[in-house]
Amino acid sequence: EEAIAKGIRRIVALSGNEATKAIKKAQVIETEVLNVKNTLSNPNTADSKALSKKIIDITEEIAKATLPYWKKEDLPSIP
Repeated sequence: EEAIAKGIRRIVALSGNEATKAIKKAQVIETEVLNVKNTLSNPNTADSKALSKKIIDITEEIAKATLPYWKKEDLPSIP
């Protein structure tokens, strides 16, 4: 589902190879989120500037990517 205008939504459906690509992309993003989350849990190895940039990059990637809706909702949040 995506917004195309104020108050107007469009349902986007993928099938075949595009659906497979979307699922794989979601898995890659989920791995990136978990890596950042693990780095945040260990403050000794955390470079705050690099982590901030990585969090922003991942957030933008999630917003732009065509991901399965259920997977987008299940992505772990970065504190």
